[in-house]
Amino acid sequence: MKRLSPDQIRQVYARGPDAVVDLVTQLFDVIERLEAQVQGLQVRVVELERQVNRNSRNSSQPPSADGLKKPPPRSQRRPSGRPRGGQPGHPGETLKMADTPETVIRRPVSVCESCGEMLADVAVDEVRRRQVFDIPPLNMMVTEHRADVKTCPRCDAKTVGTFPEGIVASTPYGPHLLGLATYRQTFQMLPVERIREFFAALWGHTPSGRTIVDAARQVSEVVGPVLTTIRDALHRAPVVHVDETGFRVEGTLWWMHTAQTAGPCMGCTGSEDTKAWTPSA
Repeated sequence: MKRLSPDQIRQVYARGPDAVVDLVTQLFDVIERLEAQVQGLQVRVVELERQVNRNSRNSSQPPSADGLKKPPPRSQRRPSGRPRGGQPGHPGETLKMADTPETVIRRPVSVCESCGEMLADVAVDEVRRRQVFDIPPLNMMVTEHRADVKTCPRCDAKTVGTFPEGIVASTPYGPHLLGLATYRQTFQMLPVERIREFFAALWGHTPSGRTIVDAARQVSEVVGPVLTTIRDALHRAPVVHVDETGFRVEGTLWWMHTAQTAGPCMGCTGSEDTKAWTPSA
């Protein structure tokens, strides 16, 4: 119904009472239809808000349906009333001196700092020690394998020395570097590009993404029998704790499903921990 101008309203009024009653009746019909539509929309909005706010804690949907917008955990711990930080009697984490340090640097005394007397030939009263714990300089170590080639004087055949197993290319990366790359990828959950940046920053070498992915695949093949043993132990366990964590893989939501037998993180002590995880899209 279009809005009437003042002149149109006067024309209706001029036609008499019946025309005014008819116009007002039409307006009330429009108002009733709009009120019914508004009520329906309000019900729809409430339902949509309820669906948006649904999660695995206030409905029967599984945690995987929460996506990455998981509700914050509700702590079951109650205030203890104790001050924050380390408590009295708690063992500290101070470094203890090593009995056999890798390097010992002597700091001799040759001149008396009080009078300037030469002390080079004076006996040492005591030796005070301070130890610095640090990592060695990070340098890429290159090991070259040289295989001899000899020609048989009898049959003229050439025999080549044997290279270590796994060294098939002229310049492959070694098992320590590949093991560290696999650890960073599978346990630290770092993207391949971040791992490449890690090696470039520390050693000046940037392994290809294919090298890093292939290293993880090779490790998965090696540990296959171990994973089978763990899965068998999980199947035999009377109680298994399962959980899942969402993360992104190339913009797609994947889920890390974990299964664990009784162990320290389940509030039990004295029992061996057995874990297995399986990623899925």
